[in-house]
Amino acid sequence: MQSEKKEKKNKKAIMIKMTNKFINTYIYSAILISLLLTGCITVGPDYKEVDIKEPDKWQATLDRGLTDKKIDEARLDAWWETLNDKTLVKLEKLAAKGNIDVKIALSRIREERAMRGIEKARLFPTLNVSSTFEEREDSENLRNF
Repeated sequence: MQSEKKEKKNKKAIMIKMTNKFINTYIYSAILISLLLTGCITVGPDYKEVDIKEPDKWQATLDRGLTDKKIDEARLDAWWETLNDKTLVKLEKLAAKGNIDVKIALSRIREERAMRGIEKARLFPTLNVSSTFEEREDSENLRNF
């Protein structure tokens, strides 16, 4: 008798778990479907696209020697020459010639730029062309059939 009661309780517990599982699945499915459908709703007929006006150039004031002029790349590469210190210029040239770490870093930069160019090329369409040619002649014995 005790085992029959336990068995009934176990069956009832299993049924409750299955029902809860079904209800949870139903709820999650309903939520997912409603989210998918709301993503596909089109904008109403009274929608007007907002025209955003972007400024032609930066509008903040520049101070402390900053200007909006284009930077001279050659001058930026040798910034220490603007200090007019001959010893500093000599030391920088000597360091640039003998510094292997800088050469390695520069070669890695060039390598990464080349890799970036290769990766960027994957964004563009490609065109593949192939052709085949086959010359065939039937046997004279097959022509009789």
